[in-house]
Amino acid sequence: MRTKGAAGQGVRTKGAQGDFLLAAVGTGMGGLGLFAVATFVLTFFGSPLFTLTNDVIIGSAPPERAGAASGISETCAELGGALGIAFFGSIGVAIYRGVLGGTLPAGLPTNVTQAAIATLGGAVVAAQQLPADAGAALLDTARDAFVRGLVLCQVISGIGTLALAVFAWATFRRRREGPV
Repeated sequence: MRTKGAAGQGVRTKGAQGDFLLAAVGTGMGGLGLFAVATFVLTFFGSPLFTLTNDVIIGSAPPERAGAASGISETCAELGGALGIAFFGSIGVAIYRGVLGGTLPAGLPTNVTQAAIATLGGAVVAAQQLPADAGAALLDTARDAFVRGLVLCQVISGIGTLALAVFAWATFRRRREGPV
């Protein structure tokens, strides 16, 4: 089977390593260089998993059903991506609003507060309408809240990736050893 080597521990854990490196970028460590390395690790080592998964799915279908298997695989990948964006987006927004709501500078007009809590883009536009000191304070607070949400999402993603790697390792190990 062409995918036998794909179950290697290194490939399964590289995605999680990329997630944790990206989380470190959000905490102020490493800056742009670490961001570039983290993104490379995440995509370079994650991309083969998509190819190998498609190979297993399409290869396990009878030749006359390979097209349907390919379509189902693509649909599932798109659905998984959409659900992941919704899941992590919801967490990120909740963290952003929770952190920002408790740390906004005092005395802001209601419309500025509402715009800032709605989105980071709203906070940027609202900050431009304020005096320089108040605008800078609002931007710093909003950016900090946004980054906290991103870091938490990356950590959750990394933990989930590690959990799936352990699950895959245990599943492939049982299959090699035979029925228990």
